[in-house]
Amino acid sequence: MEIHIDDDTDEEIAQAIATAVSEHLGRGVELVGEGGTLAEAGENWSEEGAVVTEREETVREELEDVLSGGPERGFDKIEDLGKLFVRDRLDMIFDRIEYEDG
Repeated sequence: MEIHIDDDTDEEIAQAIATAVSEHLGRGVELVGEGGTLAEAGENWSEEGAVVTEREETVREELEDVLSGGPERGFDKIEDLGKLFVRDRLDMIFDRIEYEDG
């Protein structure tokens, strides 16, 4: 797949975009500017060829925090109060109910 982008895009950003799009689509991607190919990523995407920008690293760290459920002090407080976590309460409510999100 050939994707045309601005020539002002630097090499690191172009490679990060190509890698992400290739991973998402599961096929080869070539980023092309006015002067030719800026970056490309093959169909066999792997972590080894990944280029992670500083911004992407920050987003990944924030996502890990969100998926872990927040700071440890929050867990301790809820446990000390003898309460259930929100996820556990929702599981109790929707455990036997079939529903479709969206």
